[in-house]
Amino acid sequence: MMHCERQCDLFHLTSFSAFCSKGTIEPAANFNAEKVASRLRRAMRGIGTDEKVIIDVLTSHTNSQRQVIKKKYKVMYGMSLKEDIKAELGGHFEDVCLALLSPVAEFIVEFLHAAVKGYRTDENCIIEVLVSLEYM
Repeated sequence: MMHCERQCDLFHLTSFSAFCSKGTIEPAANFNAEKVASRLRRAMRGIGTDEKVIIDVLTSHTNSQRQVIKKKYKVMYGMSLKEDIKAELGGHFEDVCLALLSPVAEFIVEFLHAAVKGYRTDENCIIEVLVSLEYM
């Protein structure tokens, strides 16, 4: 689990909070989870990682489509897409990719848990999340 301040920044980058009630990603036309999963696998195989492919896939599919891609990846390769992302990436880029692969409810729960964990509760982050939930 990441530090709450970093988690709060991540919430701004990956959530709907900056855009109020409507997301900005439209469902990908002619969506084929098998092709997308294969594309991700190729991007992470061998020496080096094609981060542009990962960015393109994660930012051109809705959260619902990303959940289907995760399941298809697991079926096709017997491995978790999230675990492969963790093995290939690092830092803030890894955090954002993992957040984009999380179902919205799971992401919000993890965020709120990080905000109350430890000796100091980050009330500003909690308020921001709870207020933005009004727009879901």
